[in-house]
Amino acid sequence: MHKLLRWVLPSLLIASFAVSQDRFPEGVFAGKGLKTYADGTTKTYTLEFTIKGNQLNFSYQLPSGPVGYALELTYEKFGFFKVGTIGEGYCGASFCHYSVQLDPETVEEWTFLFDGSHLKKVGSLTGPKVHAYWDEDLKQK
Repeated sequence: MHKLLRWVLPSLLIASFAVSQDRFPEGVFAGKGLKTYADGTTKTYTLEFTIKGNQLNFSYQLPSGPVGYALELTYEKFGFFKVGTIGEGYCGASFCHYSVQLDPETVEEWTFLFDGSHLKKVGSLTGPKVHAYWDEDLKQK
C-alpha cells in the first residue's frame, strides 16, 4: 500500500495543477450582496463585477450612493498573482482568492467561487475602525 500512495499522491497533485485555472475567467457578473458589521448591523446592495484581462472592476449601488473601483493584477506562474502593490492572491480549479493591505492595520480579503454562470463572492475587512464581512451572489450577464 505504501508504494501505491507514493505514486498516487504525486499524480493527483500534478493533475490538480493541470486542471486549475491560472487567472480569473473573463465576464460581467451582476447581483446582490449583504454586508454584516461586528455590531450586528447589515446593509444590502447591488453590484456589477467585470473581469477583463488583468483588470477587475467593481461597481456598487450602496444605500449611501454608487461606489466603484478597479484593481490591476499581475499574473505569475501556477495561478498566483499580485494585486497592484498592495496584495497578492491565487486561483485554483474553480476559485480565486486575494488579500490586500489597505493601510498598516487594515486588511481586506476576497474569495471568488465560480460555478458555470454563477459567481459567489465572500470577503472581510478587518482593521481598528471596522470589522465586517460580506456575501454576494452574482449571475453572468
